[in-house]
Amino acid sequence: MKTESGRGREVSAHDSLVYELGKALLKIDAFKVGTFSLPNGKVTPYFIDLRKLPSFPEAFELASSCLESSLFKVEKEKEMRFETLCGVPISGLVLLASLARRLKRPLIYPARDSQQSRIQGYLRPGSQVLVVDDVSNTGKSLRAAAQAAISNGGVVKTAMSLIDRGEEAGKNLQEIGIELRYFTTTREIASILKEMMALTEEQERAIEQGESKPI
Repeated sequence: MKTESGRGREVSAHDSLVYELGKALLKIDAFKVGTFSLPNGKVTPYFIDLRKLPSFPEAFELASSCLESSLFKVEKEKEMRFETLCGVPISGLVLLASLARRLKRPLIYPARDSQQSRIQGYLRPGSQVLVVDDVSNTGKSLRAAAQAAISNGGVVKTAMSLIDRGEEAGKNLQEIGIELRYFTTTREIASILKEMMALTEEQERAIEQGESKPI
């Protein structure tokens, strides 16, 4: 199904979902454009904070549905089924918990203590595991969660995020044989929001040129 954009160009169902997601994130102030410092010491022209999503049921449900569409797409392409879902604490886990319940699939997550190989929950040995986070940046959190699942008998070939920042996550995961998939990217959100007249040209340009840089 296709819908008309603000400029009259037809957009795909995926574009429409990206637009609705981006608009929802702007509305709840979870997607900001400006100058922000990240925990790793870099600066970025935009900031995504999905920790507040659960406080807005409609936006939370939309994000969960977007993630679900990506999961089903990967399963169809690979002709397989993820038997267990592994969430990266905290935001990725909260988002995934809603989806796991709806799909009636087992949910696990890495224990946040000094023993990085531990997981919480039951993991059947040999189970196909999908590791999920809300936003993929460097990929370190996804990689750690994947390694914890593997250490406990799971098979991890794919990791997924709702939004990818287009940084080093894909590369870092590929190093250990894991493919990164995602629903959308920050650049795609910016481009579609601009086209739908929900983002200024200056804001779009800032995001497109805004790979994180050291302070």
